[in-house]
Amino acid sequence: MKLKLFGSILVSALFVLGATTLWAVQPARAAITPVHVKIVDFAFNPSAITVVIGVNNTVIWTNNGTATHTATADGGAFDSGPLTTGQSYSFTFNTPGTYAYHCSIHSFMTGTVHVLSPISSTTSSSSNSSLAFSSSSPSSSSFSSTVGQSIPEFPLLLGLAVLVTVIVVASYVFVKRKSPKGE
Repeated sequence: MKLKLFGSILVSALFVLGATTLWAVQPARAAITPVHVKIVDFAFNPSAITVVIGVNNTVIWTNNGTATHTATADGGAFDSGPLTTGQSYSFTFNTPGTYAYHCSIHSFMTGTVHVLSPISSTTSSSSNSSLAFSSSSPSSSSFSSTVGQSIPEFPLLLGLAVLVTVIVVASYVFVKRKSPKGE
């Protein structure tokens, strides 16, 4: 009886430990939200944005003006080609760095994309405040809520694992007290 009960407790504990470990090594389940840049009145709006790889590293440029424009990286990393009114172009940044870009038709139109690695965006609460997006960026609220919502999930799961372990151990103690002394 004792060996069977001990085996059940061991299997339960290993299951909880394994489930917790598998969950802990998964990447954060952050919603990937694109950042939108409007092209209007011969300007990129906003002209400077900050994105985080795996969180919001896709940028969508949409031409809302009447003239044809491009979004062309100064270093050649991306080029939308000509965008007429209503057309969009998207590019996903996967390498940290600063990417300056311009309209190849109207060279005075310029913009910048700052790309951060996901590690630098979640290492400490003090760094989160320094990663604020431009106030005109539509993704500023989704960044803070995405990072804020993904962090507490691990402690919640760990608490659940501890609770299940306590229940299993308490059950063992209860069964042991109820069993006759000879078993």
